[in-house]
Amino acid sequence: MNAKLISDFVTLHDEKQHLEGEAKEIGEKMAKVEEQLLDAMIEDGVQSVKIKQNGRDRLVYINRSMLASRAPDCSPETLNAALVSAGETWGFLVKETVHASSLRSRVSECPVDKDEMPVLPEMLRDKIALFEKFSLRVRRS
Repeated sequence: MNAKLISDFVTLHDEKQHLEGEAKEIGEKMAKVEEQLLDAMIEDGVQSVKIKQNGRDRLVYINRSMLASRAPDCSPETLNAALVSAGETWGFLVKETVHASSLRSRVSECPVDKDEMPVLPEMLRDKIALFEKFSLRVRRS
């Protein structure tokens, strides 16, 4: 056995664990700052902000994701039956269970109302819970 390779592997493993711990701490700090900044941007009616930092132009912007899942008071079986009865455009989602990302994708294809919320077929309205999730993204500008 090559002792140097083993030592290198253990060193890299330890370094990776250390960096993952640091990344987790940074992620927790970021989540707190993101919540505060997102609230401030919404309160001020601002969709995006440009900033120059470390010699690079950055754009911080509000990203809207529509999430969909089974309503809390709806059993999986009830949701599956309602999806099947809603026709082919919904029924194809039903396998053993409804995959959350497939449901989310199908909901994103629905027409929207004046508040930009998806309009679900009547038989699904009390079976699928809709909620918005806002987050911040950063890109080069």
